[in-house]
Amino acid sequence: MLTRLLRSAITETYEFVNRCLPPRTHATAVIAPASQGSLGDQAILQGLQDGFVDREKFGELNQICLPNYQAIQLRGVQSRLTTITTSPYRDRVILSGTALSHSNLVVAGADIMDGYYNSGDVTIRCELLNRWVANGRKATLAGFSFNEKPAQEAVVALQSLDPSVRVFARDPLSLERLLANGIKAELSADLAFLMKPQIDAQAHHETIDFFERQAHASVKVIGVNLHGPLFNVDHANRANETAKAVSTFLHNNPDWSACFVPHDYRGDCSDLDALQSLLRHCDPSLSSRIHLVEKKLCAWEAKWIAQQLSLAVSGRMHFVIACLGSGVPALGASYQGKFEGLYRHFGVDDMAIQESFWSSSVNLLGAIESAVNRRKNISDSILKAIPGVRALAQQNLPTS
Repeated sequence: MLTRLLRSAITETYEFVNRCLPPRTHATAVIAPASQGSLGDQAILQGLQDGFVDREKFGELNQICLPNYQAIQLRGVQSRLTTITTSPYRDRVILSGTALSHSNLVVAGADIMDGYYNSGDVTIRCELLNRWVANGRKATLAGFSFNEKPAQEAVVALQSLDPSVRVFARDPLSLERLLANGIKAELSADLAFLMKPQIDAQAHHETIDFFERQAHASVKVIGVNLHGPLFNVDHANRANETAKAVSTFLHNNPDWSACFVPHDYRGDCSDLDALQSLLRHCDPSLSSRIHLVEKKLCAWEAKWIAQQLSLAVSGRMHFVIACLGSGVPALGASYQGKFEGLYRHFGVDDMAIQESFWSSSVNLLGAIESAVNRRKNISDSILKAIPGVRALAQQNLPTS
């Protein structure tokens, strides 16, 4: 009991001192949605860094890693790392020490805060945000999706956030759901929309050569991405049906080729594993018109590829974001209601397809052909919306 009271007094003293003192620098601390391996999470953090550069407020962006998390690689930057433990007392001390030299904390909400995956993750992050502002520093819960049927624990945690914490939904549908649950929030867009594309010409010369050959021959390219774990649920059927749709499309459209693009390398069935299987099931006579990106990509390299496409179909939301942010129409195989809100930003709600389409060559081919026929109108809608979406994404950036 005495030890607990002493620890509480020490941590409250640290927080009081921080409230009385300005931070030593204008650096920002960030907590990523997950450990390294997802290009979507990398795109969010890189978008945050690139957003700072655009607004000339970038000092340092340093990552706070939760237990068992590995830092996410950012372009041209070596972040200073702070590791959170599983001890509430130590974590308060660690946060107070970090707050001495950081003016802001950004918790990248993404999927992890949507109230569906794990409400415990929501609770932990809300507690960290509240502890941070107890040090007199600014905090932002950056753009995240919110589920139609969130766990009550997650709702309570979000409702308990200190009023000074800025909370941003990353799409209009999520904002509606948050407000309906009594959670104060504002509209933003995903931070990944602020990420700038770039590719390593030496590491990915085969991919660059492929696109140069297509451009020289006036051939359009459809990008294909698969959500590895979901694809693996019905792997044999989905590999056959998706390959049949892709092969039929290419046979029917000789002025098109295909590029298979992974966007997540985690787990026993990664996107790359699924795409390798898909390629094996495609018509061998089309091998010269299908390019699989086998060398590991960074998020900004995947966005560079997205810029080269004329159309895409994807199981990963952040590859869809890379495409839409580049003005490229992209069909998204929706799961857990994530894509519908994203497409509202661009007025192209009908680009969300059912996740089950991977199991039906007829449905998948029909969706692709429909998108091809409407490609000009869809592109016009996307290009018109991009400036406003980027402005919404910038809402997530900490204020000075």
